[in-house]
Amino acid sequence: MVRVVAMFRTVFLTILPVLLSCGSGSPEPDTFEIIPVDVVRITPPDVAPGDLGGPGTDIGGPDASEVAPSDTPAGLDGVGPSDGTGGPDGTGPGDAVVGPEGVVGPDLTDVGIPDVVEHPDIQPPDTGMVDAGPCGQCPAATPMCQNGSCVCTGNSCPAGFYCKGGKCGPCLDDLHCGPQCESCASMGMYCQYDGSKCVVCDSNHPCSPGNKCIDGACKSCEGLGLCGPECIQCPPTTPLCVSGVCECSGGSCGVQALCEAGKCVFCTNNDPLHCGPSCLVCQAPDPHCSSGACTLCNLDDACGPTCASCDGAKPFCNPDGSGCVPCLENLDCEPGFKCKSFACIADCKAQGCQNNLSPSGKKCSEAWIVGRLEAKKTFTKSTDTWNQSNDDDLNYFFEHPECWDASYDQFYRIYLMPGDKIAVSATPAPNEGDFDLMLKLYTGTECDEDSAGIFSANDKYLVQCWDDAADGKGESFAYTAGAEGWFTVVVDGRLSGAEDLDYGAYTLTLTLTCTEETCCCG
Repeated sequence: MVRVVAMFRTVFLTILPVLLSCGSGSPEPDTFEIIPVDVVRITPPDVAPGDLGGPGTDIGGPDASEVAPSDTPAGLDGVGPSDGTGGPDGTGPGDAVVGPEGVVGPDLTDVGIPDVVEHPDIQPPDTGMVDAGPCGQCPAATPMCQNGSCVCTGNSCPAGFYCKGGKCGPCLDDLHCGPQCESCASMGMYCQYDGSKCVVCDSNHPCSPGNKCIDGACKSCEGLGLCGPECIQCPPTTPLCVSGVCECSGGSCGVQALCEAGKCVFCTNNDPLHCGPSCLVCQAPDPHCSSGACTLCNLDDACGPTCASCDGAKPFCNPDGSGCVPCLENLDCEPGFKCKSFACIADCKAQGCQNNLSPSGKKCSEAWIVGRLEAKKTFTKSTDTWNQSNDDDLNYFFEHPECWDASYDQFYRIYLMPGDKIAVSATPAPNEGDFDLMLKLYTGTECDEDSAGIFSANDKYLVQCWDDAADGKGESFAYTAGAEGWFTVVVDGRLSGAEDLDYGAYTLTLTLTCTEETCCCG
């Protein structure tokens, strides 16, 4: 019916001028009513007044229909530009909408706000269809037909959408926000990023320092249990916020923890500085922490700072609890080794550990024995070469000019291990100003046994002789043994002139430095 009426109206408007100009004679002056240029009232034939609109149209009135004259005829919905121009969607400022009984009302769309932001993925919900005249069926959100398109009115969009330019757009901006499309900007607020409501803050609009955005509102960090301008959560090691700084106090660290230098230190069951639930500092006689208690930890299965079990190369625990060791006694070592200072070392058994001064000391074969243990403490003997024999006489001048001696001499013997060091000195007595003293060192026990004293053949054992000082002055030397065995020291005199003496009183000192603590005499 609507389409028939529309067709009839279009045809009628087309032929009306022809009918007026081509009628039977000139019309009487009072036959036609002068109609304003912007409104033409027509009562089509065979159509009763008031039946022209029909459902979905805005044309009303008992006997007339109003059509806005323009180059573009208005649709049956009664909406059209008053000046023949409009926006892209056929509407524009000043558009008129023909309401019931021909009353011309204002435009029903928003004016003075930004265009709707396109959100193709956000569409108004389907709330059914309505009859929109020439457009046929239109969604309830856009119930009006304008220039052949379904458009919205001021309040036709559903909750969460607003009308602009004939389209319903989602309320996601600061001017249209939330289900009620509130203006957040007018309240000094922002539309939350999901468009659900107006907020004071969000991820794009942070709060001022010292405040944190909670559910769209700025709240004080201190009230939230947070700390500092960055509103951080204080970690367990510094759980308290004091003047914007995370730190701890005496009782703030909780169970099995204590506050040290402003930070919580958690106590373990094996830390001797923070031991067990009470955070004890383990000290002697129980310096170690085991299972949360201070203990000595000097057992083979619980030894040392960590109270670990001893095994492998160190199967025994030092009695003082300092750690695991290879041995505690000689039986813990293999044959040929002994336990020394909790370590297995080669068992050296030196001879001559004790003094033996019973021999005469006049011959190499009757030398005095200087014990190693005594020499370690420094052996000292004061005696003289008066009335002694001349058992050692290196008088072959051309072979040993530095050792050309006269007669009287005395002999000392000591047993050395490889690496042992001896320091020997012999000093004439104060009243022996003419005594030209000499020192000699031999390896072994043979010395120079040429009793004739001529062309000695056994001086191959001589290590060195020393006769560097003047008359009445002492001689000394130091020697390091390269092999294990006996060594012989000889005190002799040298006759270099009638005024010199080759004998006299003297004092000898001999000091031994051992490579092994017990000098291999243990």
